[in-house]
Amino acid sequence: MYDLAGYRLQGVEYPISGELGLAPLDGGRGYEFTMAVTDFSQGGVVLRYVGFLQPDAGNWTTLVIRTSDPEAVVNTPIPTRVTIDNRRLVIENALGQYSVWTRR
Repeated sequence: MYDLAGYRLQGVEYPISGELGLAPLDGGRGYEFTMAVTDFSQGGVVLRYVGFLQPDAGNWTTLVIRTSDPEAVVNTPIPTRVTIDNRRLVIENALGQYSVWTRR
């Protein structure tokens, strides 16, 4: 499980907290993710996401398949850059979303 340490959209930092769970897919095909974030810039609304984070020809894609976020891109692969080590996960996608997660 990971905790959100920071989030930016198009370079603007937002007051968001959250947690991210990753479950490895068979054959090293990436991860299924579940994520819940609280967006304090929108009155503390909780948004939930379920999808896949998968390697794609040396890069990664994010695919959200279910969410409570009415503004999210759903069922469309989003090119994503992922950096992961034992303590930290950094995700940056083509939509300008940048998040840093720390392992619990």
